[in-house]
Amino acid sequence: MPATGFEEAVLVATRRSVLLSVEDLRVHFPTDHGLVRAVDGVTFSIREGETLAVVGESGSGKSVTSLAIMGLLPRGRAIIPAGTIGFDGASLLTLSEQERRRLRGRTGTPSSPFPSSASPRATRRQSA
Repeated sequence: MPATGFEEAVLVATRRSVLLSVEDLRVHFPTDHGLVRAVDGVTFSIREGETLAVVGESGSGKSVTSLAIMGLLPRGRAIIPAGTIGFDGASLLTLSEQERRRLRGRTGTPSSPFPSSASPRATRRQSA
């Protein structure tokens, strides 16, 4: 029996290699009032050709997750006690700063200002 369109799409998607993988990522910030667990166990993967939209409430860890992936967390203030971040087969948590800079040219993190991104009725002109 031939595969359906959905089954074929699943087969094609599973053949693509994982480009970005984040597993059990945890990012903490020590403060005078205790430890802030900004990211606590985030896991996802993105295959070549896929797009991932990360949505959530303000303060839910979206930006901190992105900054951790890009290697842009504030030095000496952020702690990554657990988790792995892999990009194209390389562990991002073990790259040197020079290697990270080279890699940043291949990646990006688009974001939207809150009011326009939260309104499905906002036009492109209104949200620009």
